[in-house]
Amino acid sequence: MKINIDIGQTFLSIFSLFIIFIVSIPLVYLVVRVLGNDGNVLDLIFRRRIYEIIIRTLTLVFSVTILSLIIALTLSWIIERTDIPWKKFFTILSVLPIVFPSYVAGMIFVDFLGPKGRIQGWLEPLGVDQLPEIYGFWGSTILLSLLSYPYLFLIIRSSLNRIDANLEEASNVLGKNGVKTFILVTLPLLRPAISSGCILVALYTLSDFGAVSLLRYETFTWAIMTQYESSFNRVVAASFSLVLVLFAFLILILDGLIVKSKNYYVSGISGTSRKAKLIKLNLSSKIFSVFIIFFIIFFSVFFPFYGLTYWLIRGAIAGEIINFNWLLVWNSMSVSFLAAISCVFCSLMISLLIVKYNNKIGILTEKISYLGFGLPGIAIALGVIFVGLKLISPLYQTIALLILGYIILFLPVTIGAIKSSMLHINPHIEEASRSLGFKMWYTTLKITIPIIISGVLAGGILVFMLTMKELPATMILAPLGFETLSTSIWSYSSEAFFAKSAFPSMLLVLISGPFTAYLAFRGYTISDKPVKENLNVRR
Repeated sequence: MKINIDIGQTFLSIFSLFIIFIVSIPLVYLVVRVLGNDGNVLDLIFRRRIYEIIIRTLTLVFSVTILSLIIALTLSWIIERTDIPWKKFFTILSVLPIVFPSYVAGMIFVDFLGPKGRIQGWLEPLGVDQLPEIYGFWGSTILLSLLSYPYLFLIIRSSLNRIDANLEEASNVLGKNGVKTFILVTLPLLRPAISSGCILVALYTLSDFGAVSLLRYETFTWAIMTQYESSFNRVVAASFSLVLVLFAFLILILDGLIVKSKNYYVSGISGTSRKAKLIKLNLSSKIFSVFIIFFIIFFSVFFPFYGLTYWLIRGAIAGEIINFNWLLVWNSMSVSFLAAISCVFCSLMISLLIVKYNNKIGILTEKISYLGFGLPGIAIALGVIFVGLKLISPLYQTIALLILGYIILFLPVTIGAIKSSMLHINPHIEEASRSLGFKMWYTTLKITIPIIISGVLAGGILVFMLTMKELPATMILAPLGFETLSTSIWSYSSEAFFAKSAFPSMLLVLISGPFTAYLAFRGYTISDKPVKENLNVRR
């Protein structure tokens, strides 16, 4: 009896199993840590105070995700579907908040908007004795939402641009008004994009330490970091981290219930479609729409950038000498580039297995990969060190181990970008290529990847920028003497040298600027040019 084995699917399945092993390293470390403890950790976890922290954490995650979604949907709709001016300018600025580390933005907000902050000092001659409280839940929610909404904006804006106008026009012909068409047609088509973005925002919020610690809102991540700083309580910290893993699992299960397996491509050659006509706004509507965009951009971009500029100029006037080591720029960019390349390669393999074969191993790999994005960087770093010392000791204190930590942290970012682009390719393209005698790998290299190249680059750029600002994993996993922009920022800030921390922070923003512009205009798009060139297809 002859058994037909799909070599491509077999190779991708084996590769995905290897990735499952890699991304499971932190989970294995946490389990070993907890099970190796002689004490009763459950008594420490199931306390009234821990229940309160769980409620606080979940409330923050939910609130940040919803507010980020509202901001992203609003900006995407105004920029993509209306005839407002300065669209390119607004698009770039709407993406830029993603480059600000939460600990930098948090310090700026506290320094300027705190009860005894600079703005209150400027307003005291006008009779303003105290500004509204920014600490706690509302301050953390607003700050994290302003920093997180670009994850959703990038994906939603791209998906909104790919929706076939015929579908929405058919709804209008059937008597549905604009609001009903948006709710019944547009939103369901945006469901995969919204789901992918919401997962990233939720897990980012779940794992954030910088913003919540500076704004004094105790979450699980803050409790974990506090316990890790006390070496005698690391078992408790590992137990808390396992609770975060449970939260991440619940988020992924919820995502699976919301987004069912459906076809989201359109009938064009590559999944491209006729764009919807822009909504003509009257003057008052244009002014209001532009005001909304400016209001969001002011607090998410201009305000943090002004804070950095203020610190830098004030330090220069005070005579503070800034001796900057430019090697930090090379270190940051080199490891970020290696992390991006590694994540893109792994994500391509996994996305092919999911989209082309609907393979359960690939789907499992994707789900497990999101756990890393939801854990604090310190937990992942300690897990990588644990495995590095036990299994791969030659890699200890090397760049390779640092890159491994980055892959565990940021792999879901590239998976989301690449899989989202692949889902919008008409599957009949691969069938046409195979029917013409081309092998699967030829079709993938010559047709599939060129079609989604913008999505591939977008995912890689996102990882590049996230790696540039990553702090805990870099501090723990980097070889001795290896410093980056993020570690330099934290080192100066922790010693209250704000002018010295402002310079590398501004460099971080300026370096990320061109990549942000690419994300704003080319990310998550697909093209039918490779189809025409390689299959000689005419539309």
